[in-house]
Amino acid sequence: MKVKEKLWTANFLVLIPLALFLFVNNTIYTSIATTYVAQLENAGALGGLVNSANAVPALMCRIFAGRWLDHGQRKMIIYIGLAGFVLAAAGYACMPGIWLLILLRAVDGAAFSVATTACQTVATDIIPESRMAEGLSYYSMSNSMSQAISSAIAVSLWNNYGFQAFSKVSFFLMGISFIFTLFFLKT
Repeated sequence: MKVKEKLWTANFLVLIPLALFLFVNNTIYTSIATTYVAQLENAGALGGLVNSANAVPALMCRIFAGRWLDHGQRKMIIYIGLAGFVLAAAGYACMPGIWLLILLRAVDGAAFSVATTACQTVATDIIPESRMAEGLSYYSMSNSMSQAISSAIAVSLWNNYGFQAFSKVSFFLMGISFIFTLFFLKT
């Protein structure tokens, strides 16, 4: 009888919540950005641009992130993505006007792209080849779970605390992600 290689390693158990926090962090802002923009004076028509400003850099940066990952330290590249998230969250805390918000969404999108591409690469590094499909399915659940809960989190934050609460949640999620990456993720 052939013994299955271990899938649920310490690295894998750290990587799944790390990815979940990255996806939730990105999705809560996307869920509420147009609502926030609609409340800004003379900015309501720019709501779509705010979310596009996030998506376009996210798409473009994946190309560069992949090249960096092929030639660099994966953990360091996760840190770069996390730092971008923290930078964007700090900007969001200032209750930015529309043009700063668009810039911050672009930084957020690029950071999301870099960090999640790095996490996906690490996932393929740590999942045993004989269990790759199964492992990637479990890993992908972090994205699905974020889609299931992020809008509810965003609406609750918005209704109860306003836009400023998003920065606090972002700092909390990225703080946990830094700790997970620094102390627990071995690449």
